[in-house]
Amino acid sequence: MTKTQLSRRGFIGATGGALVGAAVMPAALQAAEIPVLHADGIHDDTHALEALFAGRPVQVVRENVVARYENGTVRLINGHYLTSRPVRARSEANVYTGHCTFRVGDGPALPYPELQQLA
Repeated sequence: MTKTQLSRRGFIGATGGALVGAAVMPAALQAAEIPVLHADGIHDDTHALEALFAGRPVQVVRENVVARYENGTVRLINGHYLTSRPVRARSEANVYTGHCTFRVGDGPALPYPELQQLA
């Protein structure tokens, strides 16, 4: 058994380091946070749809809503999506929608998303 001696200065340094680490960690976790796709026609789904079109994971909160990225094709089924602006997507993206409505701001509800193509 080894006896460890910790001075007051060492304790304060270790505690300060832990506090700085705790303050930095939430920012790192927030950067890696998975966007939430509500698909309810009330919440803004712009960021989640853009993540989906980029092939990144999204968290779907409504039951019976399908939102997947498979081999370059985005599949959206059974959702009502509200976006604050046209969704940015690559020009080679394919979209399959079924039983969905898409609305940009206060615009009309359409059966397909309004996309802004990225180079």
